[in-house]
Amino acid sequence: MIKRILDWLYAQGYVNESNDKIIELGLQRIKSTFASITFLAIVSWLMGDIIVGLLFELTYIPIRIYAGGYHASSKRKCEFLSYGSLLLCMILIFYVTLKVEIMHVLLLLSGGIILLQSPIESPNKRLNSVEKKIYRRKSIMYLVIVVFVYVLMIGMNKMLYTRTVMYSICLVAVGLVQMEKIKAKMKRIHM
Repeated sequence: MIKRILDWLYAQGYVNESNDKIIELGLQRIKSTFASITFLAIVSWLMGDIIVGLLFELTYIPIRIYAGGYHASSKRKCEFLSYGSLLLCMILIFYVTLKVEIMHVLLLLSGGIILLQSPIESPNKRLNSVEKKIYRRKSIMYLVIVVFVYVLMIGMNKMLYTRTVMYSICLVAVGLVQMEKIKAKMKRIHM
């Protein structure tokens, strides 16, 4: 499908040898994002509330894009970890009830990790100093918005949606911590 779209874009003059790889990567990301949203929508619908999956993606994706996080070494490993972590989050959201105080603590810890560590670079996506400032500002902005949604859900006594928002922030934080561990390991190896 991506090849057909690229061929069409070539024919229309939007793609050439100087931008074809960038366009192809963008199309692959769109396909991956759509597949992830579809997966979560189906899983959350089967578990009883499709809004949970959509809310999870709406609160997870913007922060993950700008904060960074773990990047697997292969596409297959990436898909396994991505879908596995999303499924685990859905199971936790639907079947593990937490006290509000515990959710607050988890949200504060995860938010703190995001504030302290974002943005995290991956070895295959280096950021210059201007990009780091922009990514940091945007990750903090989205974190504030998501925390507001969390507070709103608590105020409306929508605990399923409150857990959804909390776990989306936790998953971003876990990715940041994992990437930091990998960077530290790589530093020790190269010393």
